[in-house]
Amino acid sequence: YGVIVGRFQPFHKGHLLAIKKASRKYKKVGIGIFTPRLQDIKNKKQVFDMDMFSEKSNPFSSKEVKKMVVTTLNKENIRNVKIFKFYPPNLYSKRKFESNLPFPSRRIEFFVAVKNKRDKMRNKMIEKLGYDYKEHKTFGENGFAYSGSLIRKSIFSGDGKWKELVPESVKEIINNSFSK
Repeated sequence: YGVIVGRFQPFHKGHLLAIKKASRKYKKVGIGIFTPRLQDIKNKKQVFDMDMFSEKSNPFSSKEVKKMVVTTLNKENIRNVKIFKFYPPNLYSKRKFESNLPFPSRRIEFFVAVKNKRDKMRNKMIEKLGYDYKEHKTFGENGFAYSGSLIRKSIFSGDGKWKELVPESVKEIINNSFSK
């Protein structure tokens, strides 16, 4: 089974490319949506990126994020997916992480974006899980890496560049969210 996890703030073309790649490789693909809520984390020492929990880093509600994902996948006719709430094992108990997975944890291969903090997070997850897991690196078109941070920055600045970086179905959700 392939699994793609993230905050999807917002769901962008890089996420879509990873899901397309995974859906061709695997019979079933899990899409784990992590909605950061600092008050849910018992051991704050496990958090190495506090910005991940800020309101500015998470401008879209979990309902809006799920709508972005579902709408895009329907439009792209990608059907072999299971959406679930993701609880990172480096922040939550191994039991909570595994009980919410749609597939057996030891049969999962993760698709991940390459980020500067990736090794630290991976090591914490392996330490907490007690086993290693296989990863597939995902990249954007022609080596371009999509960045939710840059997309959010563009949305907040009003420069409109973000519109080229998200699927068509997501543009309307973002416009509706920021017109309130």
